[in-house]
Amino acid sequence: MSHNNTDSSRTAVALLTAALCAAPAAVVADDRNDVELYGEAHLSLNYFDTDNSDADDDDSGFGFSSNASRFGIRGSRLLDSGLTAIYQLELEAAWSGESGTDDDGNDAVLRQVRDSFVGVEGDFGMVRAGRLPAANQFIYESNYMLNTIGDVGSITSFGIGGRFSGAVQYVSPDLGPVNVSATVAPEGSSGDSEEMGDHDFLVRGTFSEGPWLAALTFVQVGADDDEGNGFDVYALGLGFERDNYEVGTLFATRDHDADDRDDHVIALGGSVSLTPVSTIRAQAAQFLGDADDADSLSLAVGYFHQLADNTEVYGAYARTDNDDAQEQDTFGYGHGGTPANLADTGAGSTPQGVSVGVHHRF
Repeated sequence: MSHNNTDSSRTAVALLTAALCAAPAAVVADDRNDVELYGEAHLSLNYFDTDNSDADDDDSGFGFSSNASRFGIRGSRLLDSGLTAIYQLELEAAWSGESGTDDDGNDAVLRQVRDSFVGVEGDFGMVRAGRLPAANQFIYESNYMLNTIGDVGSITSFGIGGRFSGAVQYVSPDLGPVNVSATVAPEGSSGDSEEMGDHDFLVRGTFSEGPWLAALTFVQVGADDDEGNGFDVYALGLGFERDNYEVGTLFATRDHDADDRDDHVIALGGSVSLTPVSTIRAQAAQFLGDADDADSLSLAVGYFHQLADNTEVYGAYARTDNDDAQEQDTFGYGHGGTPANLADTGAGSTPQGVSVGVHHRF
């Protein structure tokens, strides 16, 4: 990691520490304030096999992952107008140091900016601006291995980032069982966007009634490559939940300006409670590539056991079967931390992994 990245991470830590020190004083000064320190420590030991024996690096090995661990501060303040100001700063935390250390063995603890914003809410709904969810708004319709191996977000997102930077979002108040939202990233979130009009846009509607959940999402990405080609994504999510089990499915399609990239994905997952403290989760995702021999099938299963309301341990297994022209992995999205000398997943390979971990929320 470069010294510039380390310096910026230290600056982020300093700013967050200063905010935390100031927060108690703010609460005492005005009881209309509500400030919360929160986070997740999610550490796992994994065995990865990329099934890429032709690469110069090792095709298998052990490694620790921090699995989208995070550290943040959020709060709200009741304004004289009756509206409520809201804010959040959330950073990814690398609890294990993982594989991206400097030559001297040092590494930044706090890394990328996660969902972070300032905004205002009231009877009209909510408006906020900052780094806001993008693909993360729809990929979790069916992703029961969230932030572990087998997380299918890298497949179902169609290459859309989990978040838009520099975005503005409006969320409606609940309209009975219906809720709608719209998110705009002016000038686009992709580094390939070169035109002033290459905005990224997302609109979403949800319906929740009893055990049923349905969601429709439309995403428009202004530019996706150096030729300025963009694409649209249409996603439909359906879910059903009871006391001891739930199931969710996602159907999504991409309409791309470039040739051979009009892809589709179908995901199905669920969880079953064996006891009040133990659950089995399973996930499948079928990627149907527009190009020849570009399909893939991902499968994952895990056993999760609660030690307390906010702490669980688990074991999981995942694998992805790729066609000859596809190279999806099974441990990418939000998982983080593969061994330093692990070979990339190759075209036509069948990567797989085993993971044991502990996940604590505070």
